[in-house]
Amino acid sequence: MNADIFIEKLRERVRKTPGSPLFLSLAEELQKRDAHEEAIAVLKSGIEQSPSFVAAKLTLGRWLFKEEKLDEAKKAFYSIIEHAPSDRFAALYLNEIEDRLSSGKDDVRRRTIDRLNIFREAIHKRFETGSPDVGRTKEG
Repeated sequence: MNADIFIEKLRERVRKTPGSPLFLSLAEELQKRDAHEEAIAVLKSGIEQSPSFVAAKLTLGRWLFKEEKLDEAKKAFYSIIEHAPSDRFAALYLNEIEDRLSSGKDDVRRRTIDRLNIFREAIHKRFETGSPDVGRTKEG
């Protein structure tokens, strides 16, 4: 199948089913074809429809990070932490972003405290909302 036809079919399916996870596939196909800005726009729009779609947020954050749009990437990764406090990829990217954005021992200490506070708030939020995922281990 011609790549342009494939993308158009994906576009049509995304239009017909707003909130469908297919927007991530469309964005990835656009990214492969160097349509970076459009791919990011598709991700942002899809995430608005499906705000708990962590994989899409992670992809958006990675792409923004790669393009050195660190403040935007930081927002994307923080929004992941809100939905999935234990997401290690988001935490690793946030650490790298913070390291790039600031320097000095005082900044490192402040950033560490800020990160711990964010994780603590996310965990408290999970308990307050009665999320079934709170306290669940991989075994159980």
